Parts: sequence; structure tokens; C-alpha cells
Amino acid sequence: CPWCPYGADTLEAILAARNDVRVLAYHGGSSSEPLQTTEGNQIPAKLQLQGYPQASIDRVIWNFGGGNYARCVSRGLWNPLVGVRGSGGVHLSPLSLTVSGFVDTTTHTITVNITGNILVDMPYACNINVILSESDIMVPQVFTPDGKSTVLLNPYYHKHVVRKMVTGVEGDTLTTIGYTAGQSFQHQVVWTMPSWWKKDKMELTVFVDRMQGTDFL
Repeated sequence: CPWCPYGADTLEAILAARNDVRVLAYHGGSSSEPLQTTEGNQIPAKLQLQGYPQASIDRVIWNFGGGNYARCVSRGLWNPLVGVRGSGGVHLSPLSLTVSGFVDTTTHTITVNITGNILVDMPYACNINVILSESDIMVPQVFTPDGKSTVLLNPYYHKHVVRKMVTGVEGDTLTTIGYTAGQSFQHQVVWTMPSWWKKDKMELTVFVDRMQGTDFL
């Protein structure tokens, strides 16, 4: 994808400007894509991806009026929608998460301990997701600097690449009936990483999805 470096630059600008954003970069779109994963290949359809690069902001279905709805949007909308999410209202999180854990440097096993505190009623099914991503992975990248011709960027260092959806594509089930304000939950995830992953370049992302069947809401 010769347009993806533009998307990467947009994401880095958002991260530089905000401290409340986490990026997960799913690579795919081609059977020869070296950074694709089995779970990551299932995400585009679930998030209704229309092309690369697009992003789903908090997996929200955005209403642009006139019957125009979208879950994945092009890079010109990423920063404005992150700003909408950060402004509160219906996009405020109904729960808080506290995450702790450790890595066994001998076995390369990670243990993640999660505590969730419910802030407002959540009368719906919820899954929890634990995802590992890695930055500074060197893979050559095609690029269209002038919008016409294509060049190869080599070296090119990819950031926030999803390495493993530890809890699977849909996450682990937390509840099928929902929670009421004041409740809490605890969840633990244990998983062993490949020894060659650069652990000092990795990020752990934890979030909760509202579910309807196998669909994210």
C-alpha cells in the first residue's frame, strides 16, 4: 500500500499531540504481506474496512448524517474523530481499567492482571481484549511521494504493528448479561511470546468491547 506511510505519519502526529490514544496497526490486504497475522486478517471484515489505510476510532459506528454511517474512516477524519471521542458525552468510557503484570524473561511468558470498575450501568454483553503490538520492525515499504510515482523506502520502520490478539479476534467473554454501576471484575491472561520479539519495543493494549453476538458495538 503506497498510501500507508501517509497514514503512519498521521497517527504519529496524533500520538504526539495527545496522551489518551493508543494505536493498533493491523497489516493485511495481500497474501504476501509479511506483517499479517491470523487474527488480524479477520479484523478488516469485522470493522467494515473499505481500503488501506483506514482506521476505526474506538470501534464506534459514526453517524455522518444523511444515512451515512461508517466504522472505518480515512485518515483525514482520524484526528477530528479522536477529538470528538475526547470531548466526552456518549463517548465517555462507562468503566475504568487498572492493568498490572510482569514478563518472565526466561520463559518469555507474560501475565496480565486486569481490574475493571463499572462507573455507569452497562446492560449488555462485554468482552475484554488483550493485544500485543511492536514498533520499529524493519520491512521495506512502497510509497507514493508525489501521488503518482512509487518508490521503495528501505529501510522503513513500522510502528504499533499488531503481533498477537492474545484473547482472540473477539476477546474473552466478561459477561453476557451486563454490569451495574459499582460492580467490578477481575481477569487474568497468561501467554508466552516468541523469544525473538523485541520486548523493549512492545506495547500491551487492553480494552472492553460491547458485543451483540459476534459483532462489536
